[in-house]
Amino acid sequence: MDDISIRQALTAPSILAVATLIVAASISASTGVDGSRVFNPYILAWAAVSVLAILSWIFVEVAKLARTMADRPLQKVFAHVRKPTEIIVLPGMIFPIFLGAYTWAKCSIPFAVGYGWERTWSDADRLLFGTDAWVLAHAVMPPSLATTWTFFYAVVWGFVLVFSGALIAAFASKRHAATFFTALMMSWLIGGIGFAYAMSAAGPVFAHLVDPVIGARFLPLRGELVSSLGESNIVLVSQKYLAKGMAVKIALKGGGVSAMPSMHIATATILVAAAWGSRWLAPALLFLLLTFFGSIYLGYHYAVDAPVAAVIAVLCWAAARRIYAAQPMKGRSFDVKARTIA
Repeated sequence: MDDISIRQALTAPSILAVATLIVAASISASTGVDGSRVFNPYILAWAAVSVLAILSWIFVEVAKLARTMADRPLQKVFAHVRKPTEIIVLPGMIFPIFLGAYTWAKCSIPFAVGYGWERTWSDADRLLFGTDAWVLAHAVMPPSLATTWTFFYAVVWGFVLVFSGALIAAFASKRHAATFFTALMMSWLIGGIGFAYAMSAAGPVFAHLVDPVIGARFLPLRGELVSSLGESNIVLVSQKYLAKGMAVKIALKGGGVSAMPSMHIATATILVAAAWGSRWLAPALLFLLLTFFGSIYLGYHYAVDAPVAAVIAVLCWAAARRIYAAQPMKGRSFDVKARTIA
């Protein structure tokens, strides 16, 4: 199937990154939140992983050619290495700039619009489940497994996002990679900024910081987390880091508190869409389910945050697919989802 040009692949993500940067800067003009420190950590991390993704592509292609006893495999690979490196600027530069702008805007929520929807989403959970969703999650997961679980949510989740994005850019067609990043950025801009500002709510473990009445409802949750994990656990340290950021006008990497909708779920849903029809679908679905359970178990989100985020992600994926389906096709791609040397 024919692929799109590099210019076509980068146009929509670049527009989304610039638009988000403008939104964040405009909000900062009224709130005074400093976003100057948030970009470098994202750019350095994503650029490094993008380089690793290119090296992985080279290794895989050399191994394939060596297995077929092809003549001069290294020369053939380096002759085609321009193809995956063309789009690596997307995960290596464009997306981390977008991510920095998104974080900047997210960290501005307490100072721009505040919070106030905690009771609504908490009551919605009780209406659906008869109790708070975290109670059911803690009944399923024994305390002995809590530490392992927190490692997934606090560490593994971030690694999956960064490495999957870089590897999709390196190994997939430009059309598929552009669809992935465009859908991801659209969902974060629409859901993580638009909806988050319109229906701003702090998650259950942060509710006491904005609403003492609702916060008291989640006091047992906070107590159970401390009891099962200990004060020094990475998740509790992370929660303290996020809570402190709610009172400081400085945007830092990974900062910002916002429950509705869950961008963890939106991202996991986009990964499922990207893996649809491939051997990666089962791991992506498992990742989505673990993310959903973890977000409730650790108190970052209300259960109702998840379906709203998933719907936004699916609609953004459909919109991104339409954007690139409408693009005139240029050049040959070896496969819709896999870029290899012919």
